[in-house]
Amino acid sequence: MQEYSCPSGRTFVRLSNKSRYALRAMFDLAYFCSGGPATVAGISQRQGIPARFLEQIFQDLKRAGIIRSKRGPQGGYTISRPVEKILLGDIIRAIEGPIDFVRQDNGEAPVDENNDSVRVVIVLLKRVAARMNGLLDEFSLADLCAIGDDLGLRDRSAKELMYFI
Repeated sequence: MQEYSCPSGRTFVRLSNKSRYALRAMFDLAYFCSGGPATVAGISQRQGIPARFLEQIFQDLKRAGIIRSKRGPQGGYTISRPVEKILLGDIIRAIEGPIDFVRQDNGEAPVDENNDSVRVVIVLLKRVAARMNGLLDEFSLADLCAIGDDLGLRDRSAKELMYFI
C-alpha cells in the first residue's frame, strides 16, 4: 500500500496495481474457472492484466499457499482451498507483506521511540493497522463471487461464450 496526498492536503492509502490485479485474478479463478485450472493467458485476456505481471503475482500467491499450479496440457492455476476460507487480507498480505503503518524499512531516518509524541502516534497507527487487517479479513473470495452474481456476471459471461452455427 502506498500513501498519497491529494490537492486538498488530505492523505489517503491506496492499494498498489499489483494488489488490485491480484484481487481481480483471484476473482477470475474463483468465479469463471469452476475449480478447474486456468492459464495465465486466459486470465490475462479476460482481466486485461499484462501476462508477465500476472505471472509475478501468481508466484507470490503460490508462495503464500493461496493457489497452486500444475504443468502440462491440462495444467494451469487453481485455488488451493475453499473460496470461503481465502480472505481478501490473505491476498493483499501475500502481495504487499504485512499491513503495518509503523514499519521503517523504507529508507527513512529511524524514529526516536523515546519521544512521547512518537510513542503516541505509534500506538494509534498500530490500532489503525489492526483495524485495517480486521476489515480485510471480514471479506472472502466467496464475497467477491456473490457480488459477481449480484451484478449478473455469470449470465453475461455465459452469453459471451456461446457459439452459433
